[in-house]
Parts: sequence; C-alpha cells; structure tokens
Amino acid sequence: MTTPGLAVVIPVRNAVPTLPGLLAALAPTIRRSDVEVCFVDDASTDDTPAWLRAQGFDPFVRPRRGGPAAARNEGVRLTTAPLILFCDADTEPPGDVASRVMAALLPADVVAVVGVYSVEPLNAGFWPRYKAIQAASYHQSTAVTEINWLWASMAGVKREAFDAVSGFDERFGGADLEDVELGRRLSQLGRILLDRDFVVGHHFAATLAANIRNHYHRGRLWAELFLGRPAFDNY
Repeated sequence: MTTPGLAVVIPVRNAVPTLPGLLAALAPTIRRSDVEVCFVDDASTDDTPAWLRAQGFDPFVRPRRGGPAAARNEGVRLTTAPLILFCDADTEPPGDVASRVMAALLPADVVAVVGVYSVEPLNAGFWPRYKAIQAASYHQSTAVTEINWLWASMAGVKREAFDAVSGFDERFGGADLEDVELGRRLSQLGRILLDRDFVVGHHFAATLAANIRNHYHRGRLWAELFLGRPAFDNY
C-alpha cells in the first residue's frame, strides 16, 4: 500500500449544488494512490453527507456547526500525509493540482503555496463575472511571487508548519479571514509562494447585496487584523 504524500481536506456545508464540479475536477487527484481525501461536513442541513456517501466517500460529520476553520482543522487531524491541500466545495482546481502542490512544497524553506482564481467564474451572471475579473486584476497588477497570507480555497501547506502554528484560529466562526490570519503566522516560519499557473475556478457571490455584505464583513475583519499588526500585506 502506498503511503499518502498529500491529504486533500475539504470542508462542506449544504454543498450538493457545487460538489459534482469539484469531484470532476479532482478526479485525477482522487485516483492517485498517494493521495488521501477527507470531507468534513460542518453540520449540513441538506443531504450533503448522504450525497458524498453515494459517491463512495466517508465524510466526517460534525454534530454542531463550527465554521470552515474548525472543519479544516478536523480534516487535518483525520489525515496523515505530510502535505495538505485545502480546497473549498465551490471551487474546481486544475487536474495537475496534486503534482503542482507537491513539487512547490519540496524546498525546505517553503511552507505553503497558493493559487489564483480563474478570470472565468463557475457561475453565470454579472456579479460573478465582475468579481472574477476583479480578482484576476490583483494577480496581473504585481510581479510578487512570495506573499504573507493564503486563501484556503486553493492552498497547499506542509503539515509540520501547520501544526507548528496550531492550525486555523477557530474563533473565526464563518468564512471570514481565518486563512489570511493563518498565512500571516505561517509566513513567520518560511516562504509562501504565489503560483499564477495554479488557476482555480470559483463560484462567486451572485447578487449586489451579497457582494456588499462580503465587502463590509471582510473589510471590517481586515481592519482588525491590521490593528493587531500595523503592516500592510505585500500583495
């Protein structure tokens, strides 16, 4: 039996609509004998766990909702591979994601690698298209290749480094900036690479109201992070 080299950890909650696309994108990764896949259901109120079981997976089901930070930490505890790939249920990573992440994390001084969002959103509509273009513009406006944060929707992390900083801060109870905050701590241990060829499809908020809520919520959290450590990110 091959020892897993990479663990794919995916938090899910009421995710049936987007999971078929994710599984199709992950198919080449799931078939690899050196990869283990762990779905952690964060107390879904739909049939997400049953749907995953029907596809041959055995999701860990949390009895109470704790948020993606807690779900991801649970997934890390349930896996054993030295390298971890975090994906979200509303994303579609590239087919070579396992090889890409494993290669990027080979250098001893690299603790994580982060991808970028595709300019083409996975869902249709004006606002998803706008958000995808906005995200892509960030990647195209700088030549920075090393960063001090990460997006957990598309990040590979060394388990040793993840454990050294005690994982995600579970005081973040929603899809907040728990990943950005984790990246800041990881960056104290080594390099976090930004790989612009690691392109991930994503479902974006579909309405103006949802985008305003997201901008306000994350803007407030980012201000709090800044006040805790008054320094701008390098990207």
